[in-house]
Amino acid sequence: MNQGVQDALRKVIFDFEVESIFSNLNIIIENLGGPDLNFKDWMVRKLFIRVSATHPEIVDLASSHWPTYCYLCAKCGLHIDDEICFDKYLDYIKMLSKSKSSYGEYDNHSGLIIWAYGIMGKKNVLDRLIGIENLGLLHEIEKDARNSYMRDLYNF
Repeated sequence: MNQGVQDALRKVIFDFEVESIFSNLNIIIENLGGPDLNFKDWMVRKLFIRVSATHPEIVDLASSHWPTYCYLCAKCGLHIDDEICFDKYLDYIKMLSKSKSSYGEYDNHSGLIIWAYGIMGKKNVLDRLIGIENLGLLHEIEKDARNSYMRDLYNF
């Protein structure tokens, strides 16, 4: 994203009313890359976080980036099926383990998913993730993040 687009997006996110953003969301999305939005960009995520608080119907637009989608669902009180949560999390972890370039974001985004699962009350999903820990699918950083959220969830 070039500097001019970043500056414009920053102004939209922080200075415009939510209703104005929502009514122009299609134009904003088109200018940010259309259907291939980069949800790894914090400003794109911030835009969706701000608008979804009053318009949860936009959450599905973020479904291509599982961490952002989970976060928005948690913040908006939307339900995701436990099986989908478990399977998507494993898919996300496997994708990161195959992609060296994404590996540096591992602890940041996987921790966001775990946080969202905790907020959504996905105790069964988190318990199942503990069960697969011995299979070697979870990176050490991920174990630490998950254990931290589990302690908060169970109030240890």
